[in-house]
Amino acid sequence: MTQAQSSFESLESRRLLSITLPPGAGRSTDPTIVADRQKLMTDIQQYRTDLRSTGQTLVADRKAVAAELKVFAASDDADDAQLATLRKQLRTDLAAQNKEIRGDLQTIRTESADARQAVLGDEKDLRAARRAHDASAVNAAQVALTADRKKLHDIVAPLRAELTADQTKWHTTISGDHRAIENRIGALDTKFGTLLDKLQSDQSAAQTTIKADRDAVRADLKELRTDLAALHGAGGSSSNASAAMLMRRNQPRLLTPDRWARRRTSPGHCGAPGRRGRRACGYAR
Repeated sequence: MTQAQSSFESLESRRLLSITLPPGAGRSTDPTIVADRQKLMTDIQQYRTDLRSTGQTLVADRKAVAAELKVFAASDDADDAQLATLRKQLRTDLAAQNKEIRGDLQTIRTESADARQAVLGDEKDLRAARRAHDASAVNAAQVALTADRKKLHDIVAPLRAELTADQTKWHTTISGDHRAIENRIGALDTKFGTLLDKLQSDQSAAQTTIKADRDAVRADLKELRTDLAALHGAGGSSSNASAAMLMRRNQPRLLTPDRWARRRTSPGHCGAPGRRGRRACGYAR
């Protein structure tokens, strides 16, 4: 049963959206910006809610499918001759896949060995030239390194393309083997087929829902940035007032001579006379 279980493709892993508001969006009191910000927060919360609920649904679906597979494994139908043939084909294809992929990787390592050593030698020469502060040697090492890197790329690129083609080919073949096994089990156990169909349907629905939520959040961010740009570009009184407030908040406070004199003579200030002032400066015990 593990062969059939391994074919169930889970949803693409997703992270909770981490949103950083554009500069000025968090403090602005402009009604349009406030509405945009609220809509963005609402859609983010909806995304997180949908992500949690769809995840719980899929976990329940997979548990139900796994439980039914255990029931099927204990039944007489598990010894079905056609099912045994399909499983044998899967094992044969997996072995062939591993052999071919390992061969492709070994070919890449073998064919590129000399070129990789040349690149490593060039990098070593470049480091030595830089330590010696030899400008001409540095330039020569950089030219050699660039040329050898190109040679390495020219050798590896077609080999990697062949590896990718083989991986794609075997992915298609192995996926077909899994589907054939699942279909046969579903024909022998109708409950398993129903549960598997529900899992696949819920996966598709979850992907659609999460994509729609992400698109909504991206649209909200775009709208927020557009409205912020329009607000700042308009140069209206509200934006000017906000800018002036920020400038006053960030501007260092200047002390007039009278204020400075009062501060200096205040108890505990570094410039205050007596022992307390010297202690505040750090040189009196």
